[in-house]
Amino acid sequence: MTIYSLTRLQTINTVSILTLMDVKAHLRVDYTDEDALITGLIDAATDAIEAHLWRCLRLTSWRLVSRSEEH
Repeated sequence: MTIYSLTRLQTINTVSILTLMDVKAHLRVDYTDEDALITGLIDAATDAIEAHLWRCLRLTSWRLVSRSEEH
């Protein structure tokens, strides 16, 4: 039996609830010049909402990491 004295959850993969294509359609942006900026804003807004709600809105894969695995 393994006892985890110090553990944490590590995010492995996330899938956003909004796609870049959907946001660009809503904003009526047809060009690709601002894709990196819009993607960053989507991520920042999602992070802020998740922090406020204390809920994960994105489809997320997690891994339980024990202290011995971090070496």
